[in-house]
Amino acid sequence: MLTTKNRVGIRPAGILIVGMAWWLSGCTPAGPKALLDGERLLGEGQYEQAAQRLERAVQLIPDNTQAWNHLGLAYHRVGRLEDATRAYEQALALDRELASARFNLGCLDLERGDITGAIRELTAYVLVQPDSTAGWLKLGTSQLRASQTDDAEQSFRQALKIDAGAPEALNGLGLVQVQRRRYPEAYQHFQAATRAQPDYAPALRNAAVVAHQFLKNKPVALRNYQELLSLSNVSDRITVQLLATRLQDELHPPPAQPEPMQIAKTAKPTAAPVDDAKASERSGRQSPTPGRITPPGTNAPAAEAKPASSPPTTSSTPAQIIARPVQRQPPATASQKASTPSREPAPAARTEATKRPEPAVVVSEPVEVAASPFPRYRYRSLGDVRPGNRAAAERFLNEGYQAHTRYRFSEAIGAYQKATQTDPSFFEAHYNLGVAAYENGDLTVSLSAYETALAIQPDSLKARFNFASTLEEAGYPRDAADELEKLVAHHPAEVRVHSTLANLYARKLGDPKRARSHYLRVLELDPRHPEATVIRYWLEADR
Repeated sequence: MLTTKNRVGIRPAGILIVGMAWWLSGCTPAGPKALLDGERLLGEGQYEQAAQRLERAVQLIPDNTQAWNHLGLAYHRVGRLEDATRAYEQALALDRELASARFNLGCLDLERGDITGAIRELTAYVLVQPDSTAGWLKLGTSQLRASQTDDAEQSFRQALKIDAGAPEALNGLGLVQVQRRRYPEAYQHFQAATRAQPDYAPALRNAAVVAHQFLKNKPVALRNYQELLSLSNVSDRITVQLLATRLQDELHPPPAQPEPMQIAKTAKPTAAPVDDAKASERSGRQSPTPGRITPPGTNAPAAEAKPASSPPTTSSTPAQIIARPVQRQPPATASQKASTPSREPAPAARTEATKRPEPAVVVSEPVEVAASPFPRYRYRSLGDVRPGNRAAAERFLNEGYQAHTRYRFSEAIGAYQKATQTDPSFFEAHYNLGVAAYENGDLTVSLSAYETALAIQPDSLKARFNFASTLEEAGYPRDAADELEKLVAHHPAEVRVHSTLANLYARKLGDPKRARSHYLRVLELDPRHPEATVIRYWLEADR
């Protein structure tokens, strides 16, 4: 939650002076020259090249502590954390008093979640560098994560003695008070941090969450969210905007709409032509953004919208992915068939106009516990799906795709249905039918289409995720959770699936124990997840 950065170790003056003398004399030995080159590349941010030169340096001058420390930094920057640890430890084996290596190793341990190691190394660092603000901040952060609140408070206050206006230290003191459940005091510290640095986003976010979730002061929380949105460095802007909009609606609800007129029992309404654009507007579902769909005839592989580690929000909205229409090609030779990659559907965005999506984690709301059991989805027995005329089905798929990209959902659904009837084993046609039907508001057709698609490709992550999301919206949250549990069993590192499951358990199924396990998994997989702060508050409040 703190944003202090790891500092590059200070370059010793002795090495710099001797190195410059060698450089001016034109006969720099290979080892020191490699070290100087590596330091220069580190300063320029060229970490891969720096690592190569520093590897050469430690081969030629293996007893040079700075060569090992800087090699550790280069490895650290490129994500080779095990190699970085060994390099830092080698530097310390040569010189136990090398403060920069001690600090760097402590930061690396903190980043890896080795809190005990981080506290050990950073404590040793501040003993020899007691005037280092960064050292005390990192030590306080490590102690806070170990729930050593008294020690963390002392470290943050020591940082304030060195730098009275350090917003990171004031923010850290606020987090200490959150752990102690002293929320008014926590809010005061967060406010002090924003006064010291008005654009310090972590403190603004923490002040908003505490005011919203714990102090229940909606006007103050709204003001903090709005101040946060005024900054340019907000990583989870979509979620913050959703929270602010929701609070705005709660504080200033829109006027009630008149009830629709009832149709007399004897009246028989007649059918009328439906304009697809208006139907889409009424249903609150928009078609995919055309710019994100791979057009027909391109050779670029279509990407799958994966539940990655860095989504902007985590909601149960299905990933709207449209299969790329098939272009007929001349018959392939045996060698061509062996090397031709399989087609993957391409992603397309979806928004809802009339139904505002909920934030990923909202801890201010009580968990909804149903008074009666949730209805269960009645699965169909599909058996083997026999193949049909694929060439003809591909033509219908292309027609459906063209209509889909033009927001003509009814026409797209009809074409996709013709494709599935012509070739019942055509996964892309069933999948696209599920997407189009969902966007058109026909959840029954969407569920049936996704169910058939999964009978053809049971291991399709995107189809099962969409199926689960549609089940939830159709009022089958228990079945949605079952489908998502199947996904995490086969894809244990998919962050979005864990987050969606946690939200489902916490907000609909009233199962905080399972919600906690999945929220913890989200933080384990992605400690810097956009919702990490809110998730941690939820976990704290649910103890």
